Amino acid sequence: MGNIIHVFEFIAALLATYHYKKYNKSTEKYFMHFLWFVFIIDFGIGGYIGKVLKTENSWVYNIYFLISFLFYFNWYYKIIQKKKFKQIVFFLAILFVFIDVYSFIFEDNKEYHIKAFVFGAIINLIATLLYFSELLSSKIMIHIKYKLSFWIATALLLFNVGIIPFMIYTEEITMSNQNLYQIILISFNLILYTCYSIGFIWSKKEYNQE
Repeated sequence: MGNIIHVFEFIAALLATYHYKKYNKSTEKYFMHFLWFVFIIDFGIGGYIGKVLKTENSWVYNIYFLISFLFYFNWYYKIIQKKKFKQIVFFLAILFVFIDVYSFIFEDNKEYHIKAFVFGAIINLIATLLYFSELLSSKIMIHIKYKLSFWIATALLLFNVGIIPFMIYTEEITMSNQNLYQIILISFNLILYTCYSIGFIWSKKEYNQE
């Protein structure tokens, strides 16, 4: 079932590349590189270590989660305009780094750092809500569906709302029904990458220049 997620990742990265000219001067310009990074880590490096070498690959994903969250925090810091909101995102990002470093030092790196992941997802959710609160009072609401940032933020909102409780209870879900675990995880990723893909297709260049 994990291969289905790789398909979602690949399609989103492919669309990001194909439509790159629409947003190559915006704050979203690095999302194309980021999505290819995600695909290479998940399908390539992580998959090779886990499926081919048959060794534990949790440490790869723990590093990936750290890089991924910092990428999102940096993006939100750039697109959010209000100084107070920026300070909140910056402070929470620094706190996340400390928590993640603590996890790498004191927790087993052969297991996923669930607490650090959940905290990162909560920060992502907070940053998303701060961004949407600004968006609601902006003049671009009428053209919002053409802004790539809107679709990325929507994807992150829907994904994190679901993934936070899922990760908190992941052990219980895995023990009770492994197939259910896979189905839920695939569903969240389908939502995430579908929103990304819609954004790349639907966005217009004139609304993605900064």
